[in-house]
Amino acid sequence: MKAGSSKPPSACKRRIRRAARVGLATLLSIATNAAAADLVVAADPASGEEQQRALGHGVESEPDKEQQRALEHGVEPRSDRADEDDEETTGPRPGAGAGVRGSFGRVFTRDVDPGWYGRLEMEAYSAGSYRAAGPVGGALIGGEFWSAPGATGGGLPMGFYFGLRSPAVISTLGGGFQMFIVDEVDDDGGFGIYAPYAAFTLGVEAGGVRVLAEGRAQFRWQWGAEDRGQLQLGLSVAHVWESKLKSRRHRGPHPVKACFGEKC
Repeated sequence: MKAGSSKPPSACKRRIRRAARVGLATLLSIATNAAAADLVVAADPASGEEQQRALGHGVESEPDKEQQRALEHGVEPRSDRADEDDEETTGPRPGAGAGVRGSFGRVFTRDVDPGWYGRLEMEAYSAGSYRAAGPVGGALIGGEFWSAPGATGGGLPMGFYFGLRSPAVISTLGGGFQMFIVDEVDDDGGFGIYAPYAAFTLGVEAGGVRVLAEGRAQFRWQWGAEDRGQLQLGLSVAHVWESKLKSRRHRGPHPVKACFGEKC
């Protein structure tokens, strides 16, 4: 090399200069962030302390905060209180049930001497108020048999009913049809389907047991025998099991979320 000319920097010197530049940039960034944090703490000390706790221990989820507050103040979490508060906030809850019903009594058929009938049915129903006064409606399906001097018959009735009940008294009106009937009167046999009927009941209910006076009028149309009207008057005894239904209530904003950003 000639005198007065400068030597190019070696590879080692270039690495040192690059490392120095990176270090200076890192120090500058740290200093800037620290200054910004100091400004936030100076403006709102409570917010700054909350941020420090969040950075040091992690942020608790909203359900965890609610659970912690409930434990500190001796209050059960909302999920545990929901069922207990339903009746206080929305009134009596609706109910639903099922049971078995047996009926027996006298039967009066046109052109036939009076006789007796028996019926066994399965029942499902819903009520506006669980074991309390209010509307009630349900469905019945089962089998029946009737007999009189010189005549006999049976069928598969299916129907619906609607009515009202108090804590002790229940009254319903309903109707339906016989899915099929088989009758024999004076050795004249017949078969029919969808024979209509209307029904009325009035009785008492206590402890899951219903005792009802019932009346049922039907028209037994059929092939192979004469169509006949029939009236059944008797007594029904039913045993039912009823349970509460979940009420559909409006759930407002979560109490923690409702006061988010404030000291609740």
